[in-house]
Amino acid sequence: MFSLNGVKKEFEWLLASLIIGFLFSVFILPEFVLHPDNLRALAGDSVCHYLGWGFYRASAWSWPLTFIPNLVYPIGTSTVYTDSFPLLCIVLKLFSRFLPEPFIFFGPVCVINSALMFYSGSLLLRKLRPNLLFNVMGGFFVLFSSVFIWRFFGHFALTTQWLIIFELILIMKPRVFLKQDIAYQLLLIFIAVGTHPYLAGMIVPLAIALCWKFYNQEKCKWSYAIGICVTFFLFAMLCGGFFGWFMENSPEAATGGFDSYSANLLSFINPMYGSALFRILPSGPGQYEGFSYLGLGLIFPLIGLFFLSYYRKSIFYSKDYFLLIFLLVGYFIFSLSNVIQIGPHRVTLFNLKHFPDLANILGVFRVPGRFIWPVFYFIQFYILIEIYDAFSFSSRKRSVVLVLLLTLQIFDNSYLIEKVKKTWVDIPNAAINSANLPPLIRVSHLKNATWFNLRKMNIEHLFILHDIHEDGVIISLGYIALFNHITINEAILARSSSTVIDQYYQEQ
Repeated sequence: MFSLNGVKKEFEWLLASLIIGFLFSVFILPEFVLHPDNLRALAGDSVCHYLGWGFYRASAWSWPLTFIPNLVYPIGTSTVYTDSFPLLCIVLKLFSRFLPEPFIFFGPVCVINSALMFYSGSLLLRKLRPNLLFNVMGGFFVLFSSVFIWRFFGHFALTTQWLIIFELILIMKPRVFLKQDIAYQLLLIFIAVGTHPYLAGMIVPLAIALCWKFYNQEKCKWSYAIGICVTFFLFAMLCGGFFGWFMENSPEAATGGFDSYSANLLSFINPMYGSALFRILPSGPGQYEGFSYLGLGLIFPLIGLFFLSYYRKSIFYSKDYFLLIFLLVGYFIFSLSNVIQIGPHRVTLFNLKHFPDLANILGVFRVPGRFIWPVFYFIQFYILIEIYDAFSFSSRKRSVVLVLLLTLQIFDNSYLIEKVKKTWVDIPNAAINSANLPPLIRVSHLKNATWFNLRKMNIEHLFILHDIHEDGVIISLGYIALFNHITINEAILARSSSTVIDQYYQEQ
């Protein structure tokens, strides 16, 4: 199935992708890429993600492998709940002795994910329309996707969106190789579960569409396809246990935010962070999580394709894609939440306060707006392939159109890129003469030297009273505990831990 020429070709694509990913990352996040030990560059949620990794790195190996005993002491927590990229933390801990102290992995994550975004985008198009220029253009379209760039504001694990694209590759490629595709699907599930629960929540259901394709192409009977589906879901649960999703005394789901952190019906055309032509449209609070601006380089051809669709049949009108389209429609509806919003206008379908059991279930994914990402990428590939096919009569005109659209797309999204870049450049520059400390410590009274000598004073535990709810104080004390290699009973987690901790102290 594989040839030496094929392997050499893929190596060349990977090498080119790595170079492009590195250059892109140096441009957008120079401080993290070039100075991975610079704590002055940390801010906001990134401090929490670093603390999760820092405490995990300093702890002994235990089970589950992602367990952090000294954070939220004495109960402990997991890198899953600190959004610290569990799979990467495990790998980095294996090589901890060779890494600098401190070590911030955000820069390497940016390089790897940027490279794989370009590679996966080009690979999908190589599977469907093998044309060198088109494949390269497609890789750049994916790399400059707004939903990808936006996550560099602070949630670096969520930039691993190439998982979505590789899932689309499995489903959309013309030919099915049953055993090979099952192995790839299991690998994607393992990586997604070990990266972030939201990415796993997108990848695992999409595996059903792959099973449908197995059945539709008569590679297996329907009973066998259902068995494969069940295997995928059971494997996801097994991976969840491996990565510490279901620890004893694990934090409970947060129910608030589901109706706020959603997508808007205008999300695809709302440039929340600026555009070359479109003005920023009003939206509801928290709907930045549903940010999915297509960009001028895709919006303009999409308008044209609406008219062309009356005269030509798309490749996506196929039974192979039936379940994929069905799931993507479901993702889009879920991303809107129970409150449908168009611009600033809201229509509440039902009030979650009246359905507490449903609120608890939905609280597992209390940021539904992120589920618009698979829809975004599918629309992006749909537009690119339709453009390619629409200009099949002239490769020269097609090349000119693609170059012009990509140029427009990059120029339009440059507003977002500049804001991301400025955010991370300004933070370290604002304290260029300060000690190598996160900003929250530098501007706080907690920067007193006494706090950084607690271990020398034989203090082994740092206890925060539960009537202190200021995130800045908790994060600052968390860093102080990490610096002193002592325990702390609190942390800012992706899931609330207050009920579990309160119950623990009541039982003592």
